[in-house]
Amino acid sequence: GQEGFDRRSNIVTLLERLVTTVCRGGEALWYNGDSANLPPQIEEALEAYVDEAHTKYVAILPLANTKRKHKSTAADPDDDPNAPRGEILGALVVEQITEQALAPGMQRRVEVVRDHSALALTNAIEHHSLFLMPVWSFLGKSRAIVALRNLPKTLAVI
Repeated sequence: GQEGFDRRSNIVTLLERLVTTVCRGGEALWYNGDSANLPPQIEEALEAYVDEAHTKYVAILPLANTKRKHKSTAADPDDDPNAPRGEILGALVVEQITEQALAPGMQRRVEVVRDHSALALTNAIEHHSLFLMPVWSFLGKSRAIVALRNLPKTLAVI
């Protein structure tokens, strides 16, 4: 519900540390109060964040590059469809502060948002890395300058 946040605040710093730790592992984290089965690095960062933020539920889902690399035709038995497919681009954080249970189907909706976010981020990075993108962008914007109704003004300026 906030328009902005202070990147130096304790909660934001602890959340950044938690997200970095989870992304390093590459698997999604769904926390609902029980941290017994988590790796010690994630558990330590999670407990520090929960103590400061007083959150009841938190989900951190790494956003990976959705473009698959070409693989050999042989099937890999260890190929997990839920594992990140490429480099980690960021993370989606979902948090609930109230004590009520998660709404039915919430986990599936969050996973759909994660998939769409990862694809959008991948496409945005690919778009901005196009060769001579600033030139193409300028040429696209300059179309209005040479439009028929603006052509006399443009010729007068030239």
